[in-house]
Amino acid sequence: MMWLLLTALSFSQECGTDLPSIDQDTSVVWVSRNGDRARGNQLLAVTPTTELRRWLAGQDRPTVGDLLRHLGLRKRKSEPKGRFKVVVFDSDDATLCRPIEGEAPGAMVGGLPVCEPGPSRQTRQQDGCGRSNPTEGQGAVLVRATWNDLSAAGFCVLPATRFVAEAN
Repeated sequence: MMWLLLTALSFSQECGTDLPSIDQDTSVVWVSRNGDRARGNQLLAVTPTTELRRWLAGQDRPTVGDLLRHLGLRKRKSEPKGRFKVVVFDSDDATLCRPIEGEAPGAMVGGLPVCEPGPSRQTRQQDGCGRSNPTEGQGAVLVRATWNDLSAAGFCVLPATRFVAEAN
């Protein structure tokens, strides 16, 4: 019983209010391995493009590995052996929600509703407060939307190496 209580307390956390508001019409990016596919109604963790490009521009010679670590997708310091892609979507705020644990679904945080409980739980990749869970520093802002909602407005697929190189 005590173990269960300690485990619950270790995952409960106070989320700050430092999440930026999202513009009504914005673009977001989804980073994944080449060959990974999303199903139509699958919720994707995406990051606002401007926020990610700003972070990359502030880094000294960023790499794909740096990008993956910032998004909570990789812990190792070495560069990944496989190739990754960046999918850039045009989206609007009506299709996005914030993955925040402990908030009522639909509650507004930074101009976006909180996601339903399923996709917002804390994982290795996300902290449960609307950010990625990197090994060091503050994580990237995360929002969620389905592939169907995001792809309806259009998208572009880039190699991750090109996305990182063009950010500087």
